[in-house]
Amino acid sequence: MRSLPLLLFLLPALSPAAVRFSDNRQSLQVPNQHLIDLGIAHPKPYNDGINGDMFTSTDFTVEAWVKPSEDARNQSFKFILSKNRGGTGYALVMIGKNHDQRFHFEADSLASYGFQNGYNERAFRNKWFHIAGVRKGNKLFIFINGMFASEADKPGPVRPNDLPLWIGSSPFDNSSFRGDIADLRLWRTARTHAEIVHFMNRKLSGTEDMLAGYYPLEKDFENKTTRDYNGSSHRNKERDAKPFGQAPQFVAGPQLGPSLEDVAARSPKINIEIDGKPVEFSSGAEPFVMNGRAYAAVCTVSNAIGLTMGRANLDRHYIVVYAPPLTGPTKDDPTKLHGIIPVGALTCTFDGNTHDLPDAAIVIDRSTPLHSQSETYYPLTFVTGLLGHKVKWIESIQTVQIITKKQ
Repeated sequence: MRSLPLLLFLLPALSPAAVRFSDNRQSLQVPNQHLIDLGIAHPKPYNDGINGDMFTSTDFTVEAWVKPSEDARNQSFKFILSKNRGGTGYALVMIGKNHDQRFHFEADSLASYGFQNGYNERAFRNKWFHIAGVRKGNKLFIFINGMFASEADKPGPVRPNDLPLWIGSSPFDNSSFRGDIADLRLWRTARTHAEIVHFMNRKLSGTEDMLAGYYPLEKDFENKTTRDYNGSSHRNKERDAKPFGQAPQFVAGPQLGPSLEDVAARSPKINIEIDGKPVEFSSGAEPFVMNGRAYAAVCTVSNAIGLTMGRANLDRHYIVVYAPPLTGPTKDDPTKLHGIIPVGALTCTFDGNTHDLPDAAIVIDRSTPLHSQSETYYPLTFVTGLLGHKVKWIESIQTVQIITKKQ
């Protein structure tokens, strides 16, 4: 099959954003809620019919961009984020003074260290770092700027607490971060190394699967707080991060690229044929080329192929692929489930096997105050190939041709 063309186009300039912390009286707080009690099983907002009615995994990931200031060297503990006290919860923190400084990820009082003792503290000052802490099974991992840095073994179960999520500080005295923090993300899953690298330099949309909280830390002109997308394309003001004490300053942040959804909205449109018949798409939901790959709306293409697909609720975004003629939930007939494609992830499951995706499935929200509308798109040629269909790209007519197995 010929590869799809890689098409380049201009995007509008972004407005980078971050929050600067320079005083112990400055922090942001997110009210305590079960969604940010990472590592703790809790009821789902809806029963999705696939994985029961509980989030049961203790795996999770926390990410943030940070730029320590020169003042950071004079304080032993500088908390980037904290829902942690007395061996409960989790935290990302910068510890040590002067020439003994390191990034530190903690859950159940066990820690994974990013840099070892003796690292020159000047390397930290006024430079942006991406920090990701991952709990997976019985291990903790920390990644610095997309590179594996360290791990720790055998953490016990994470114990819940009733604390808020602190950003830029913690419940402890003299523990505030000194410097800038941007684009904080909480995931109710262990993000893979590939997913961390793939998404760390671009914004999220807020519709990614298993996203428990997303804080871009950009100024909100409505109430001058920060915004939390929290696994939904619709903002929930009750989950906002609000200033606690003296409000921190909004400043320029790292230069992050646009979300995949923003790129898709400006991508060139293409055509799709299935067994020689053009597929009709509704206005505004046409297929497109992004990063050299064809993307198409799930429901429209699946109906044309003869499959049943669906998208799960707002707190768990994934695409479910059924075999015909099934129309009910998979728990009634699990043998008819072909696969699950999480939104915003780089792996999918088909017929019991895990496959790496070349790019992530995405949700594009076109809702208006009077009409709720969103479409889920997936990498067409790869997923269709997993179903056993042949795919061709005809450049002269900008068309993807799918030949199903029945032909």
